[in-house]
Amino acid sequence: MKLNLSSYLIASAITSVSGATNTLRGSIGHRALEEDVTFLLAVHEDGKSDSWETLNVEFSNGATYELTNADATWAKGAAKGLQSGVDRIQLPANAVINSQGKIDMKGGKPKGEVKGFFGRDLEESGVPRTEEQERNLAELRRRQLKTGTRSVLAVRVVTTDKTVGYGEAALSDDVFGTTGDVVNLRTQYSACSHGQLDFQPISDKDMTSNPNDGTTNIRNGVVTIKVNNASTEGDGVVRPATTNALTAAFGIAARDLADHVMYCLPPGTMSGIAYAYINSWNSVFDDDWCRYVSVQMHEIGHNINLAHSGEGQTYDDQTGFMGYSYSQDDQKMCFNNAKSWQLGWFPDAAATIGVGQSYNGPLKGQVNYIVGDPSQDRVLVKIVSGSEAVYVGFNHQTKHNINTAEGGNRVTVQSYNGSGYSASTLLSKMSSGGSFSGNLGGQTYTINVGTITTNTDTGVAPVSITYGAPTTPPPTSVPATPPPTSVPATPPPTSPPTNPPTNFPTTPPAPTTSAPTKTPTAPPSPPPTKAPVPTNPPTFPPTNPPTPKPTVNCVEFDKNKKTCENAGCTWTQQGSNKSCERNA
Repeated sequence: MKLNLSSYLIASAITSVSGATNTLRGSIGHRALEEDVTFLLAVHEDGKSDSWETLNVEFSNGATYELTNADATWAKGAAKGLQSGVDRIQLPANAVINSQGKIDMKGGKPKGEVKGFFGRDLEESGVPRTEEQERNLAELRRRQLKTGTRSVLAVRVVTTDKTVGYGEAALSDDVFGTTGDVVNLRTQYSACSHGQLDFQPISDKDMTSNPNDGTTNIRNGVVTIKVNNASTEGDGVVRPATTNALTAAFGIAARDLADHVMYCLPPGTMSGIAYAYINSWNSVFDDDWCRYVSVQMHEIGHNINLAHSGEGQTYDDQTGFMGYSYSQDDQKMCFNNAKSWQLGWFPDAAATIGVGQSYNGPLKGQVNYIVGDPSQDRVLVKIVSGSEAVYVGFNHQTKHNINTAEGGNRVTVQSYNGSGYSASTLLSKMSSGGSFSGNLGGQTYTINVGTITTNTDTGVAPVSITYGAPTTPPPTSVPATPPPTSVPATPPPTSPPTNPPTNFPTTPPAPTTSAPTKTPTAPPSPPPTKAPVPTNPPTFPPTNPPTPKPTVNCVEFDKNKKTCENAGCTWTQQGSNKSCERNA
């Protein structure tokens, strides 16, 4: 199918700054927009905790407009299925540009939608592509690359009532480090990609038509553009006016000047701190926010098809730059595991596991990745089930990631589905000994972390990851001592005994020595240590051992010899002297 690229009215009228102004302001309410236009999704940040998306279209000259008052069913349904920067739509015939610089759809929806910069029918039928279609295709392919060299132009915008608070030299230094700034858009993307993605300033370029209003030639990747609009008219008017002024001054569409063009607007011109178009060339900043590396990385990230990184809210995963932005000039941080996988910077240090598989080994931070070394420790592990996936990595807080704002020196886990523009969600941040389990595709995965080391060059996080399998797999052979498979040798009785057991065995147990022939009637008395010889043997065994000497008082029996001797004493008589004495 051949696209209708000739019946538009806007682009032909925009040939100069004044022409652009007349078009935007003089055609309100009665100029139909009949061109097939590229669909763009813009993501806006408020600098706090909120963000919002808008539906937009881009004309062939690069001028971009937000759509408003579109058919609600289309906006919430079919529009969500369009791919930003790729798919094209044809606006309804009664659509007009309103006073806010937005295209009023008058409650309508596109008359047609075309997948891709050129239709599928055109590609399959072999119909030759037009010069513009070839250019669009080349631009699309270039934008989808996440490696190589990309050109950048930063634009200082001056309105009739305001200007930004810094000059061209300061802006060039903040974006490219031209006069010594060590942390900026260029250095940080280069560090995080390990030299695989380099954002260079556009080559110096002179104007082909000088409006003599303060607009400058392009030097060191920066230009100043003057528009004949006040900041109070809002970014919906100032932004396309800037695009048109660039086109008029340099004789080439703004989007063709560089791979990425950053608009730095005067304070108060826009709501929020910044926004960017997904899979596109343009990003827009409020005054000083154009100078902060975190916002630069974040918005250019949207340009290269990265969505937000959230946790409990839309973009509060602060382990990487696609979460919150920070008003800090020199912040060293990179991207989370899901975004790193999407960017494709670590192909020879990435592992993938599916159901029934596992990974056991160290993870090193992306800061110590070595380009082209397949033998190095892994940087990322992807747990995948169809289009759903979870990404595991070590957020090593050192070098060019020293200022990570969350989960530093921990194993972090993010979910991210698909392969294109889609938000990621932070699921876990684990320190040494930590563990996390989740469900993916109806199967459980478990991540266990060993002892993390944080040495600058050699720090690692040992992890054990299982998916759809027990943490400790069953043995492959029968154990050496299997559990009994039959009833134990001495099972417990199934019922109580019929008679109670006797107190003693009916037959004496066998002694350890020789058994006596007869059981004694009473236990023998223990032998005394020095027993006297008794006059008569006891008839019963004593209860206590006998004493060595008699305890009888013999003197009591000195009157009678028989009584004395019966008491065990000795009778002595000498004449009339008689005595009863204790035996010696």
